[in-house]
Amino acid sequence: MLEESDIGLSNLTQPPAPPVITARSGDEIAAASARAAPDRLETLASLERAERRPGPELAFFFEAATGRAYLAAGRGKALARGEPAETCPAFGAALDRPSIRDATEVALSRCLASRPAGAADCGCRLIVAGEVLLAPPETFDYARGLAARLVGDSAAGPIDLPLVADGPDPSGLPGAETRALALRSAAGPAGGLTIEPDGGARLTLGEAVYQGRWRAEGFRRGRLAGVVGLRGATGRALTLFIGYDPAEVEARRPELLRKASELRE
Repeated sequence: MLEESDIGLSNLTQPPAPPVITARSGDEIAAASARAAPDRLETLASLERAERRPGPELAFFFEAATGRAYLAAGRGKALARGEPAETCPAFGAALDRPSIRDATEVALSRCLASRPAGAADCGCRLIVAGEVLLAPPETFDYARGLAARLVGDSAAGPIDLPLVADGPDPSGLPGAETRALALRSAAGPAGGLTIEPDGGARLTLGEAVYQGRWRAEGFRRGRLAGVVGLRGATGRALTLFIGYDPAEVEARRPELLRKASELRE
């Protein structure tokens, strides 16, 4: 069994009140990176040592592929996430860079570059640099599986099926590779969803295939949440909610269904 000391988690440090280090444009990257300079990080690190201290951040560093890679990387590393995370599906990682300063600049630059077009209110926040956590512990919560829900109509009546989506960590989306998620219901395997880098989506349910598009909204428990609008060969329309808590789906159902309809147009 892996111990915290085996992966270097005991070296991570959580200051009592982490600074909010953000950039909203390329012009702000240098100033933001300067706030995460090594000497300042060491000052933060001296405030509280996380020696073998369990916390919410364990989930991300143990379960997420990005978190595990971060722990294994050298000192020149940093991660940035969209800010506000709930409505900004942006992410940037920099590992094994020559210095922490270089890593923070690269992570912020990659995060800003991954923002959706027209995301005027979307910035990027450094969440960890070197061995110092720069965001509250709950920022690093991570869901093993994504809650999903398939809704639509069929000849047999309405569809409203709770699902779980399992597959590669989608935190880097939009990205440069195709992601495949396996869907399962309480009764067993239900199908599969493929998400393309350009936002295209393909859903298989048995022999039926549905094509459509996907749009990420932001992060929920460290994973991207979004809506998939799909249509089958016969014109049948389906909507798939990915990553949302069931309560949020119910509270926002008309709005989310409208977004899915726009994706099918």
